[in-house]
Amino acid sequence: SALLGTNEAVEVKIRNGGLVTAEGVSISLLLNDNLIATENVPGQIAPGESVDYTFNANVDMSVVGSDYNVRIITHYQPDQFTRNDTLKALVQKLTSNDVAAVGQYNLPGLVCGSETDFGIIFRNASGLPLTSAKIHWRINNQPFNIYEWTGNLAPGERDTIDLHATGIKDGLNGLKIFTTEPNGVQDERTTNDSLSAIKFIGNLDGSYMTAEAETSSGVLYWELRSLTNI
Repeated sequence: SALLGTNEAVEVKIRNGGLVTAEGVSISLLLNDNLIATENVPGQIAPGESVDYTFNANVDMSVVGSDYNVRIITHYQPDQFTRNDTLKALVQKLTSNDVAAVGQYNLPGLVCGSETDFGIIFRNASGLPLTSAKIHWRINNQPFNIYEWTGNLAPGERDTIDLHATGIKDGLNGLKIFTTEPNGVQDERTTNDSLSAIKFIGNLDGSYMTAEAETSSGVLYWELRSLTNI
């Protein structure tokens, strides 16, 4: 959850899998291998019955992006089958505001002409709905364009925005993308914001030929991408 904080309660279901009533059961709570508490479970648990127990001790799960390893162990002296006494769970503190750049759509490796339509794919990488974000993009060293997206993306969902690029040059071109301001605030995780290694070839004179030849070394393949590239 993105809403985990510094004082989270932990509840566990305990089942008596034996044939006699269990009494005097205790239970331990560990977080990231650190013992938080060992507490006594009040009352009796009849054979085949379960009880829900909430620890008196709470836990801190407030660090954004952290994985918390929870381990719960039951203690019952007459227990004759201890292999089911330990429960493990992984709990992640998700971000509340996190938009991630995923990639491009419909941008081929070879573009004929100085402009083209294409799309940018982004994702709500947080644990809460995303309603707005800024998508920055540019071709080569042009000034960055900013697309101000609005909508309603559930956690983990993706969306694509359609764009039009100009200023494509002959030869190698590059597309750079980065995202900012999810829900109008600072992004809580910036490591997934940028994409800068998107390369494609521009062909301004419209010439493009390919040729293949079978040889003793295998198939040889040529491309002619412009009138001057001979």
